[in-house]
Amino acid sequence: VVELVVRKYADYLPVYRQLQGWERDHSVIVRQATATRAVMAAGALLQPLARAIGQELRLGPLIQADETRLPVLQDLGKGRNDVAWLWQYSIPGGLVYFEYQDNRAQAGARAYLKDYGGILQSDGYVVYDCLEGQVQRHAGCFAHVRRKFVEACQAAPKEVPCEPGLAVVASIGALYGVEEGARELQLKGQARLDYRQEQGVTQKLSRLKAQILEVRAKALLPQSLLAKACDYALNQWEKLEVY
Repeated sequence: VVELVVRKYADYLPVYRQLQGWERDHSVIVRQATATRAVMAAGALLQPLARAIGQELRLGPLIQADETRLPVLQDLGKGRNDVAWLWQYSIPGGLVYFEYQDNRAQAGARAYLKDYGGILQSDGYVVYDCLEGQVQRHAGCFAHVRRKFVEACQAAPKEVPCEPGLAVVASIGALYGVEEGARELQLKGQARLDYRQEQGVTQKLSRLKAQILEVRAKALLPQSLLAKACDYALNQWEKLEVY
């Protein structure tokens, strides 16, 4: 059972393919329904651990939240797929808690974060804005901002690179560089905040905002990926400054 679970979720190898390998390599035949029930039973045994991880996260000062689309097989006889969501809550380099929901509405996140007194960090999905009343502060995510500028650069023709987008990515990289230095020095808490201020993060943020405003003003097509990246960053700016 352990092998089934590890290879399914760590190696992304479906149960039926594992069983085919068992039959081919070892002449061991196991019904797929039997193996699937074993995997489900293992999942049930791990539920207390999962709940403990979720509770431990809520004791900390920061929770990062995101959600991922998950195809789910429904009505096996018809072979239909439905869409569900895995809501992920974590801390940088630490615990990760997944919660399955059959939709992307706010009810699941609101229930998990009820009475949470720390900082919530997320992308710009509007549902997270509805949770601001039950968290201490709501922080934005520069990784999502950077990704949109990278996508705009990748969409540009090779012979005409997106220089304004590349410049913004480089400026965000300067912020990442400050964090890399803080990690190398193993700084935490107030010491890390002091280091950020010493490295001029406040000034870097101000220059970055002015840079994005300038790029947006020059973007000829409002629906271009570059313009959308600028709008996303500017709409999130107050939350991005929480960092």
